[in-house]
Amino acid sequence: MIPFWWAKYARQLRERLNEALFKVCSADRLLAAVDAILKSAEAGDVAAFKVLVERISGPPINSDIAERIEALEAVAGEKSR
Repeated sequence: MIPFWWAKYARQLRERLNEALFKVCSADRLLAAVDAILKSAEAGDVAAFKVLVERISGPPINSDIAERIEALEAVAGEKSR
C-alpha cells in the first residue's frame, strides 16, 4: 500500500509540473507537437498512430464489455418506452 504522504507528494509534484507546462506550452507549440505526431503516424510510425487514435477516440475497450453495454442500453431503451 502506498503511504499517504507519498500520494500527497505525487499530487503536489503533478500540480507543479502542470503549472510549468502551461506556462511554456502555447497553442502554437501544442499544434506543432500534434502536427509532428500526425506526420510520424502518416510516415508509418505505429506508436504515433496509437497515440492519435487513443487521444481521439479514447483507449481501446474489451469488445465483450462493449457488447454488454450495448445489450444493457437496448434493454434500458425498451423499459423506458
